[in-house]
Amino acid sequence: MAGKKTWGDVVPDPAQRHQLKRDVLIKKAADAFRRKGFHTTSMADIAATLGVTKAALYRYISGKEEILYIQHCHTMDLGEAALRHGKRNGKNGLEKTLLALQHFLATYADSSITGGALTDLEALQADQRREITKRRDHFERTLRGFVTEGIADGSVRPCDPRMAILTIMGSVNWLSRWYDPKGGWSAREVADGMVDVFAASLRAPPKPAPKRKK
Repeated sequence: MAGKKTWGDVVPDPAQRHQLKRDVLIKKAADAFRRKGFHTTSMADIAATLGVTKAALYRYISGKEEILYIQHCHTMDLGEAALRHGKRNGKNGLEKTLLALQHFLATYADSSITGGALTDLEALQADQRREITKRRDHFERTLRGFVTEGIADGSVRPCDPRMAILTIMGSVNWLSRWYDPKGGWSAREVADGMVDVFAASLRAPPKPAPKRKK
């Protein structure tokens, strides 16, 4: 009858079930990488959290290195979206920098699959590492451009843009090591708090008021 749903409309087909299970696997692995670190997490550890055998995991993934690569790609997707957000909404160089960082930190901390994907780059295969390094370089180079723009427009204090962004990214890269989604801070609170610190280090001091003539 018209308008009636069949089982095929409501029950996932085999390909969909396969993808759903793969997604859950990646999320569980991301949580394990965050808690224990990539190198000390084994496929057996991930299997144990899912209540399946290690052999069962290989129907969905080739190994934990593939999971790490997926996480890095997702993280870079978030970074590129953050750059677009900053460029589109910032009125000057400082605002573009801070809005991009805030957007990235909030979405990264809130994601269930990023895990420790800001570190452990050396664990990727050579071609994967080159790809992710190229995307990371683009992210950092664009942020440096925002800082340079801010120095020119007076919103950012005079500084070395490369040094400034490397210092900031050093802090950002360790977020996955200390942030716990089940702790006392939300992803947005962490992003806002970190960006407040970055803003204090980058913002140009207010110009002194002109002296009144006697």
